Amino acid sequence: MKKVTMKKVLVALVVLAIATMTACNLATPADTGSSVEVVLGGTEGIKGPITFGNDANWVKIKVVNNASGLQVGSGDLAKTLGVWKGKITVSEPGTSTFRATAGYVAAQVSWIGSDNTYIVGTNTGILTITVAVPTSNGSGYGPAGGKVFYDKGSYGADTWRYLEAAPNDQSTGSAWSDISGTEIGATAQGTAVGTGQGNTTAIVGQLGCTLGAAKVCKAYSGGGYTDWFLPSKDELNAMYGKKAAIGGFVIDWYWSSTEYRDAGAWKQSFETSEQYNDGAKISSGVYVRV
Repeated sequence: MKKVTMKKVLVALVVLAIATMTACNLATPADTGSSVEVVLGGTEGIKGPITFGNDANWVKIKVVNNASGLQVGSGDLAKTLGVWKGKITVSEPGTSTFRATAGYVAAQVSWIGSDNTYIVGTNTGILTITVAVPTSNGSGYGPAGGKVFYDKGSYGADTWRYLEAAPNDQSTGSAWSDISGTEIGATAQGTAVGTGQGNTTAIVGQLGCTLGAAKVCKAYSGGGYTDWFLPSKDELNAMYGKKAAIGGFVIDWYWSSTEYRDAGAWKQSFETSEQYNDGAKISSGVYVRV
C-alpha cells in the first residue's frame, strides 16, 4: 500500500498529494522516437501549500507503456504564459500513461494525475494531456499505477490524503515475520488508517528480522516507487471494501502489519471479511499485497 504524498503498503498504500485540475482535451497522438511537446493546461488545484497554477516551481511527466510496464519517456515542463509545457522523447509505440507530478521544492512531490493515449506516427506533434484526478472508489489510478481506494478527506500536517493499492499480490504465501515469541510492542501495533507505514518500519527494524510480509513490502518497487508498506488492520479492511474495484485478490487470508502480542498478528479473510487477531507470525501460508 502506498500513501500519496508519499508513503506505500503491500497490500500496498501510497500517499497521494493530488491536485484538482481542469481537464484538457487530447490533441494529436504522441509520436514515437521523436521529441513530443506535452502541454498541461488548467493546473489550478491546490495541493498542500502549492497552488499549481501559480507557484509550483516544477512539473514533471513520466511516460509508461501500458503493455510492457516500462518507462518509455520522461521530461520536465516549464510554465510559459501560465501553461506548463515541454519536450518529451517517447521511445516505444502503443498505449502509454502520462503521469504528472509537481512541487515547490525538490523534495516536495505532489501527485497531479494521469492520462492514457496511443503513441503512433513518426512526426513531432503536440499532445495536450487530460489529467484524471483519482477518486477513492477504486476506479482511479495513483502515481504508481495502482488503484486509489481511500480518501482521508484532507491533507493535514502529515501531507497525505489518499491510499493506493498495488494491482497484484506480492506474495502468495508468506510468514508475517521469522521472529516469534518476542513482542515488538506499540510501534508495531497501530490499527488505524495511517499507521501501517510505522508498523512496517518497526517490524523490519526488529533485531534479527530477515524474512516476512513487511520485508516483502519494503522490497517492492512497483511503479518505480520504494515507499510501499504492509497495511494496518484498518487499512487492510478498507482495501477489502474496495477489493472488486482494485482487482487481483484471491479468496484467502491476507496479512496486516498490526502485531497482536508476542507470537501473533492480525490477518483478514478476503472471502468473509473476518479479521483474526492471533495469526501465528511464522505461519507461511498467508497472502501479501502492497
